[in-house]
Amino acid sequence: MIGKERIFVTGIGKGAGASTIAILLADGLGKERRTTYMQLDDDLGPYYYLAMDRFKELKSLAKDSARTAVNMVDKLNCLVHLPGERTLEFQEKTKAILAASGEVIVYEDEDLRLGEMADTIIAVVDPLPSLVFQNMGKIRTLKKWAMDGARVIFLVNKVNKGVNLSKLLTGLRITSHIDMEYIDPKDVYSYQFQGKSLLENKAMVKDFEGVYKKILYYV
Repeated sequence: MIGKERIFVTGIGKGAGASTIAILLADGLGKERRTTYMQLDDDLGPYYYLAMDRFKELKSLAKDSARTAVNMVDKLNCLVHLPGERTLEFQEKTKAILAASGEVIVYEDEDLRLGEMADTIIAVVDPLPSLVFQNMGKIRTLKKWAMDGARVIFLVNKVNKGVNLSKLLTGLRITSHIDMEYIDPKDVYSYQFQGKSLLENKAMVKDFEGVYKKILYYV
């Protein structure tokens, strides 16, 4: 990666795990380069995943400039939606993406239009067939972008013994992908009950290393 890199992470299906993937990816990149993680929709998941309720004061994209806003979680600058905040308008999101500081910007949202600003798009797929069928429009758009030359990575998340990966990929006609095994939910629950950030879960971070290296191969 040369210069500022923008990586857009979006979920294929509600609860696909896009936030977890985006946070772990940004954390890995943050150990090597100045990285900002931005969560642009109004989901409060990342606020709690990163245990940002421990902070006394937090910068916010709803009231602060993305150019100067800094909330450091270890080596990662995290700008997330905060409780009680208003939802950002599309134009505000695009301005924040362009203004954000750092060498790498990992930003997350469900609005596919924001992918047009990215150097790399990571589509996190929940392999549950009913969710895949409900989101075929989004998948078709991403596949078209890929055919037109965009760098699109399909990451199949939550892979477990019940998932027929070959059947899924054949049905979607996806030839290039990355898959990640299902994270034991007890780890997510346990760390939130303890008021800890997911990034303090060294086992989870280590489990992501293989996926992280595969993503770096593409970007």
